[in-house]
Amino acid sequence: MSVYIKDVLPLNVPLVIFIDPSNVCNFKCVFCPTGDDKLLSQVNRPKGMMDLNLFEKIIDDLDLMVKKYGQRPAQISLFKDGEPLLNKNLPEMINILNKKNLTDQLEITTNASALTPENSTKIIKAGLKKIRFSIYHLNDEGYLKVTNNKINFKKIFENVKNFWKIKKELNSKVYVTAKILNVDLSKEDELFFKKTFEPYADEAQINYLHGWSDSDQKDLKLGKNKDKSVHGEDYYYKKICSQPFSRLTVLFNGDVTPCCVDWSHKLVVGNVKNESLDELWNKQTNPLRKDHIEGNIGKDSPCFNCNYALGHGELEDIDSIKDRLRELYP
Repeated sequence: MSVYIKDVLPLNVPLVIFIDPSNVCNFKCVFCPTGDDKLLSQVNRPKGMMDLNLFEKIIDDLDLMVKKYGQRPAQISLFKDGEPLLNKNLPEMINILNKKNLTDQLEITTNASALTPENSTKIIKAGLKKIRFSIYHLNDEGYLKVTNNKINFKKIFENVKNFWKIKKELNSKVYVTAKILNVDLSKEDELFFKKTFEPYADEAQINYLHGWSDSDQKDLKLGKNKDKSVHGEDYYYKKICSQPFSRLTVLFNGDVTPCCVDWSHKLVVGNVKNESLDELWNKQTNPLRKDHIEGNIGKDSPCFNCNYALGHGELEDIDSIKDRLRELYP
């Protein structure tokens, strides 16, 4: 996105919204909290799929906000904790959002294992604008190591290849990104990834592992790059996280959190079943914003050990406008 948060604050409508169709995943990746059943049971995180009625309520709320404030989200992402294609209502969700014309960038991220020619056609025709394919290794042995599942890499590749073919057949402009985590990849592996996926994607990315909120509770078993952010930039420390000021996440059950890496759901500010999205964004999130402005992040907060914000290239540094933030969020 080319929008700078500093230029548009305060935002009456979030710049980016994550809506989670499914917080269940068919992979158990060693670096992801969703794949750790023991960890999730310790924080009593529920599992499930978002039903269509709840989704429609969320979109109706968002539509009211857009009409009220004259602002639209720059991006709406239909994923968060799980694999979105496991929710059979995903094509209809995309269709509902597309008809409302609430954003120019409607996207999903998927591991591509549940991708079929049928659902590929459905989500493209429904109006999907962008899809990210998360590739976890380049052979079956590597997939087993990373995902704890016996995955056929050639099948994953064929699914991506078929999606590209269907996109072309439908004359669709959906933007396709294939991305792989740099987990024990050699230079030869990186070249192989590029050579394999670039013909069937608009972009092929090599990403680095990032941390999570409550990062001390979820060690990354494959290690974390200490010097590079998720997109390979050098880390630099930020004191104020921009997420509570620009991003909102609606979980599968309607709970709302200002953070897309709040895996433990400790930052939940309310539920859209009981409150409007407007109220949850413009009122209930303000205490967390103030805590970040003033540096009042206690050791019991999931923000305390989070290194996602400090090094993630997509998260803007807003430390320099601290005084202005105090005025905007008194």
